[in-house]
Amino acid sequence: VPWVLAAIFGLLALLTILRTGPSTSSPAPIRFSVAMPEKHHLARAESPIIALSPDGSKLAFVAEGESGAQIQLRAMNRSDAIPIPGTEGASAPFFSPDGQWIGFFADGKLKKVALPGGRPTALADAPGSRGATWGLDDRIYYVPTFESGLMRIPAAGGPPEAVTSVARDQGERTHRWPALLPGGEIVFVAG
Repeated sequence: VPWVLAAIFGLLALLTILRTGPSTSSPAPIRFSVAMPEKHHLARAESPIIALSPDGSKLAFVAEGESGAQIQLRAMNRSDAIPIPGTEGASAPFFSPDGQWIGFFADGKLKKVALPGGRPTALADAPGSRGATWGLDDRIYYVPTFESGLMRIPAAGGPPEAVTSVARDQGERTHRWPALLPGGEIVFVAG
């Protein structure tokens, strides 16, 4: 779990830099703790299990309990987290740019759910997901399988389309872990 904490602190540090801009002095450290719901622990997964909303006001994380994994949502001005109904079995949560939706993978599908909670909507097949991000163009960029390129789909739903193709002749096996950079550019890991 140390890498989870390091990821949280890294996200918070990045958020601090983005809010304040470059500075010659070191930003004040931000410290907080995340209490797990009773009889739960952070999920063990090969995909991201935490996401910070773009404005820094909400933290989503995947917690596992006796009934399995589920996304929990914590407002940063509170100490407790609430489960998001319909996110059972979820992995790799990510926020919409306005922070009003959470996207995730479950049951071999790319899904989204409105906050504070609503009925999840399946958007596309994703049997072996390798991450997703929600672009400023209101499209979700995602990797549906372990060996695929980057795809995109309108956040409202519709047919997915390929964005990249894996250059197998150059030794690539997959594109994965897409991320939205400030300014709207989408980046991903090729390997």
